[in-house]
Amino acid sequence: MLADRDARIVATRWGSPRMRSVFELLGEALHGTVFREETTGTNSLATTYELRRAVAVHGDEHYIAQLHGFSCHGHPIIDPHTRGDRPLRRCHGGGVLRQLRRAG
Repeated sequence: MLADRDARIVATRWGSPRMRSVFELLGEALHGTVFREETTGTNSLATTYELRRAVAVHGDEHYIAQLHGFSCHGHPIIDPHTRGDRPLRRCHGGGVLRQLRRAG
């Protein structure tokens, strides 16, 4: 999953059908959903948002019980020039987003 600087999901790509089905079972229309500690508890997106650094969340460290079987990793994407978390579409001409769109 890719989130913007406000921890809102902007893109999803699933490595396995199991991952997709877990998130479908959560009943979330993921695009546009905000993943922050106060809305979804501890997970790699929310905790990365809070700490502004790379994190790993394993098994029952996840607040959401359906994610207990997973190890998840989050990493903020930082603009190398400003050291800020500007929107991805502005970083490096949006090349990352173009690659994600092509992959999907």
